Amino acid sequence: VVKIGHRAFKNCRMLTSINIPDSVVSIESKAFKNCASLTNVIIPKSVTEIVKGAFEDCKSLTNVTIPKDLKFTENPFIGCTSLKSLTTHEGEEIPLPN
Repeated sequence: VVKIGHRAFKNCRMLTSINIPDSVVSIESKAFKNCASLTNVIIPKSVTEIVKGAFEDCKSLTNVTIPKDLKFTENPFIGCTSLKSLTTHEGEEIPLPN
């Protein structure tokens, strides 16, 4: 698996956590949209792209760990009202992208 496709897990309301394999390099738009029970996500260091809205409306999401050098062009966490910041694998807290 090298990417998690567009709407792959959309509306999986019972999904509470995910284990993204190190082979993944891209998470497409709305891949986890409206996964209402999702609370924790660890993005492996292999991921170089997370598209806008990939985790849109995951209202229970509180913890996201990302690669330190991951850059966003647009916010993949739109509507994640419980998410206040992101944490790098090195433990550095960074603000959410706009």
